[in-house]
Amino acid sequence: MNALIDYLRDIIGKPLSAAMAADLCVLAQHGQPAPIDIGQFQPTLYGSHRIACERLVDVLEEIQPIHAAHWRETEQYRADVPFNPDYLTVLSHERRGGLVLFTVRDANNGLLVGNFILYLHRSTHTQTLVATEDTFFLDKTARRGRLAFALHRYAVNVLSALGVTEVRASTKTINQAAKFFAALGYQQTAISWSLMIAPAAEA
Repeated sequence: MNALIDYLRDIIGKPLSAAMAADLCVLAQHGQPAPIDIGQFQPTLYGSHRIACERLVDVLEEIQPIHAAHWRETEQYRADVPFNPDYLTVLSHERRGGLVLFTVRDANNGLLVGNFILYLHRSTHTQTLVATEDTFFLDKTARRGRLAFALHRYAVNVLSALGVTEVRASTKTINQAAKFFAALGYQQTAISWSLMIAPAAEA
């Protein structure tokens, strides 16, 4: 709540922009930690790929096709729901220090071929910093060798430096992601269920 009060104090008297409104919603719901200085984390090379921590706001246009491809491949159970991400709110999480993005690029031409996005929050049960996976995806052309493991290892090193003590991930039943996370040492702690329903008719 202190973060929300501080933010309100900073913007009082200023015209309310869409970005400010998104920040207020995020702070009211989550109370994000301080913004992350990604400059402290140096990129690394793995074979012909470059793994790095980048800012989503800087690569937003470039990353959208990656996100769309991920949606098409993993969200088949809700194929009738159009992909319509709320990037305004997502970027607000990043501005407030509640989101971190890891990227994989072709080291030769700089082409973006994968990403790993996590949200950061403090557990209300333990007050420890938790990172929750939002998307982990490599283009099919980049699914060779142990690149996915290298991406995860890089991310964990950064998350550890940020004070994260727990990483949570979800997997779909249509791919082999569960085996991947199990191989990394994750424990299965829950089973998620989804029920698609039709919205009630408007009066």
